[in-house]
Amino acid sequence: MNETKEVVLPVNRMLLAAVVLGILGDALFTEVNFGINVSLWSLAALMGIWWVRGRLGSSWLSWLVLLPGAVGVAGLILFDSRVLQYGSVFCLFVTVGLFLWVDREDGPLEGGILWSMESIFLGVLGCFVSGFELFSRSVINGMRGVHAKIDWGSWRRAIRVGAGLFLALPLLCLFGTLFSMADPVFSKLMNQMLFQDPITWARHTFNVALMSWLSVGFLFSLLLRKAPEASCSRFGKCETSFALIEINTVLLALAGLFLLFVMVQLPYLFGGDEWVLSTSGLTYADYARRGFFELVTVVCLLLPMLLVADWLVGTESDKRWLHRAMIALCTMTLVIMMSAFKRLTLYVEVYGLTELRLYATSICVWLGIVLCWMMLTVCRERRGAFFKGALASFVSVFLLLMAVNPDRTIARVNVERHKAGNAADIDYLLSLSADAAPVLREFANQLEASDRLRINQRLNMMVAENEDDWRSWNLARARATELVGKEAE
Repeated sequence: MNETKEVVLPVNRMLLAAVVLGILGDALFTEVNFGINVSLWSLAALMGIWWVRGRLGSSWLSWLVLLPGAVGVAGLILFDSRVLQYGSVFCLFVTVGLFLWVDREDGPLEGGILWSMESIFLGVLGCFVSGFELFSRSVINGMRGVHAKIDWGSWRRAIRVGAGLFLALPLLCLFGTLFSMADPVFSKLMNQMLFQDPITWARHTFNVALMSWLSVGFLFSLLLRKAPEASCSRFGKCETSFALIEINTVLLALAGLFLLFVMVQLPYLFGGDEWVLSTSGLTYADYARRGFFELVTVVCLLLPMLLVADWLVGTESDKRWLHRAMIALCTMTLVIMMSAFKRLTLYVEVYGLTELRLYATSICVWLGIVLCWMMLTVCRERRGAFFKGALASFVSVFLLLMAVNPDRTIARVNVERHKAGNAADIDYLLSLSADAAPVLREFANQLEASDRLRINQRLNMMVAENEDDWRSWNLARARATELVGKEAE
């Protein structure tokens, strides 16, 4: 008979750490943008995990899964681009989901693709709902194999401290009033802290409660929860061969269509300018505009379809023909991606570079890497390794985007096009974030007075939008503020 290993829950430490993280979260994030505040709160969260758990992790993998979170924190500190900031937040969520299961033998990095995705999703979701489980099962009703370590002496001492604070309240009010009358700066500070409208107090209370609830849910999940066993049977492997002939027929039909399209694209790729103009009947601009985003959509749709097809076909003998069709489709898709990049080059030459075009290309590059990785893993019966490589490639592409600095690159490319005699879309350049401020400042000196005035107004607006608050400090916004300050001097 298997003995259930007892898990000790340090409830006092969990609750205290959660309340501290909640108060700190309200202090750092209320009414400010993301910036250095994210790194400070993340550092405090790691310290809280170490204090409650006694360690951050039991293996090198525990530290490795923190890498996406570190990338996300760096993105929020260094860049002002909304897309990069959203991507950084996504990296933080992935790190939370991975960190909860990384020490488990049946964690997401050891299972199938959908199992891994489900485990990460349930890990993040557990931060919202695990607080109920902590109090209802381990503290109130009890849980088999779980010992809730509650130091009631600490609670009694806390109650006595609260009583002491209540008794000290009149004295605090008396001396606080005297100090406020003696010093105007201290008086202003007290007014900001105490004399606020009820809505403001309610908002702060809600923020503290929410951050504390999420923190205690995360700590409870980290100490107790197991990876979802149902996922292994439901998503890890399809037990029977499902519609083998139909699936192979679908893939072969798609392979035929892809082959026909590739044959048509090869002359466009290698035939030169005259072939495009004489055969398509379109200008370069129309040819590029009609094709790029459609081809990116094809690549985005193909990958999940192939993964589902591989999951549905059960036995290895059946999968041999499936994997051959998948390899053929992946190979032809890579050729289609070459066509998409060709069209992008034409697109940029005619219309310039935009955020949508740059980020769509980045997604296409990532999907191309994932397709190659799928041929090396899924198509060789190593499905369990696919998720790790796909996640690593996503972090790598995101790091590459951070190195490129999209908004600054977009501004630089369009400025170079203007120097070459092409018209510059000033309105679009003014819509870029503070990352592009140095390029815009240099570009303004090359324009007429009216356009130079518009760029200067936009730079001044960037500075005005930049909150004078250390919590939201961001390198790109700080550089834009410094640039405008030097110009004013």
